[in-house]
Amino acid sequence: LEAPGNRKVLVLSLLGLAVFLAWQALDLRSYIRSDTRPPSWDQAVHMEIALDYRKALAERRFSDILYLAPKPGMPPFPPLYHLTLAGVYDHPNPAGGAIWLNWYYLALLCLSLFAVAYYFRPDASALAAVLLFACAPAVRHLYTTQLIDLALTAWVAAAYWALLISDRFRKWTGSLLFGVLFALGMMHKWSFFSYMIPAYFLALQALFVRESRVK
Repeated sequence: LEAPGNRKVLVLSLLGLAVFLAWQALDLRSYIRSDTRPPSWDQAVHMEIALDYRKALAERRFSDILYLAPKPGMPPFPPLYHLTLAGVYDHPNPAGGAIWLNWYYLALLCLSLFAVAYYFRPDASALAAVLLFACAPAVRHLYTTQLIDLALTAWVAAAYWALLISDRFRKWTGSLLFGVLFALGMMHKWSFFSYMIPAYFLALQALFVRESRVK
């Protein structure tokens, strides 16, 4: 069961999270200004896919958005991440603009993780858990690359938060939100499906519970 928590601790934790994200924005700006290396192969492929989408939109070739050919050596990707990435070509430094998008995904990830952690431990340890995860070397690496993985991780965390507040699909708000976030995650990368395996067991159980079946 969710503990009531402490309002003061919650407010201070959210302020601490805001300070952390502000620091991350400043740190990212410094990194983009100092790093002059071109994107490596994987990152460049994502940038090229986004450019293909941008050209298709500009030329009103809307069917290409649904049937864009995959790049050699890369699997096909759903369009949502790359459609978002296509907007960075208005930036004077598109490679840097693509990295800037990671701040928004980091913010979504941190807020989702905090909500999940606070659900189980409504105290300062929830903020500590978020900071520990966000400062992990793997996350720091993804934060400064033009890759889809940080975005995928953020949507996974958000979907699990919605799953928690759905109370095993007993509540409409959480259940509908989970469906929306699941769809957004799948539209970023097909492998999103594999990260939600625990949710499928809960959904299967919900089919046999009267108040949860429809949800």
